Amino acid sequence: MKKALVFVLILGFLGTLAFAQSSGMTWNGYADFGGLISSSSGTTNFEAYGTDAWDSGRFQLEGKYSADNYGLAFRLRDSNFTDSKQPILVKRAWGWVDLANGMVRLNGGLLGDYTWSTNEYSSFGNFDGKAGLQVQIMPVKGVNFGVFVPTWLNGNSTNLLSDAFNAIVFGGSYTSDMLYLAAGYDLGKNNLWFGANYTGMKNLTAYVESSNTVGGTGGNNFYFDEYVAYDLGQMTVGTYADQYFETGLSQFHFSPQFSYTMDKLTLGLRADIALSGSDMGYGAGAYAKLAVADNAWVQAGAGYDAGTVAPTDPQQTVYDPVYFGGPFATTATSQSLVRAFVDFGSKF
Repeated sequence: MKKALVFVLILGFLGTLAFAQSSGMTWNGYADFGGLISSSSGTTNFEAYGTDAWDSGRFQLEGKYSADNYGLAFRLRDSNFTDSKQPILVKRAWGWVDLANGMVRLNGGLLGDYTWSTNEYSSFGNFDGKAGLQVQIMPVKGVNFGVFVPTWLNGNSTNLLSDAFNAIVFGGSYTSDMLYLAAGYDLGKNNLWFGANYTGMKNLTAYVESSNTVGGTGGNNFYFDEYVAYDLGQMTVGTYADQYFETGLSQFHFSPQFSYTMDKLTLGLRADIALSGSDMGYGAGAYAKLAVADNAWVQAGAGYDAGTVAPTDPQQTVYDPVYFGGPFATTATSQSLVRAFVDFGSKF
């Protein structure tokens, strides 16, 4: 069965390439594999790890076909490689059509849309991998707003029309030469998100974003993160921070970051401090990334983490591959954690 599945996937891959060259379809791929050694409390582990994939590895193939006013897209992905690994999964499979001279767009299927989401790091408000129908309205340049109606929620289809409309999402975004704004409200999750990116300076990256739950059964909570960085040519200096608030709990995370590029080699450093009441976590990490070809790299790094509290959102410690695999600090004890990794990646 597995051999038959692999054979079908290979035929599909070759057919995709042939179709791409004959019909104008565009496609791209991505692969990332490596290993991670971690040590804590006298126990040393060795595991598969892809730093850009944020898990044990990833292979991905995407394709897109666009005509005058409609298009189709897909994404196939295999990741989290283990002895009992799962087969390649369809992560996106959707289509769109433009109406009213491009003022209205209908998206349907297993979407891969980020039109109303916040910046590229957290991407609150994205519809990547969500099944449903999205209506985008674009009355003037730079303005995009509309509604998303899900057809599948939490592993179950929205059989009743009332189920779908109880989980409806409203969103919108505004884009100009100086500013990008995004906001929306998920009715089913009582979640309000918003974000702002300043885009007026070529070498400056600056954003703030937030994801908040209001009026839900679990109470109110508020999350914010911010990032500011300046590109000085070969050197980039930046600071990331995030904060989380709910009744009786306040958490803060601060992370200065630095990278330096010499031809094909990039060196990076970072530090982290997290606070939660009287608890504190801290960490430091370094990495080196070598471009071995235009779209291929080898990367290695190490990190040391300690303390009694992790950052508020460990997946958003941007730019440091050491910490994408989990919290930079322990969550319940004062045991330290040491990590070292190496991985290989390619985009094609």
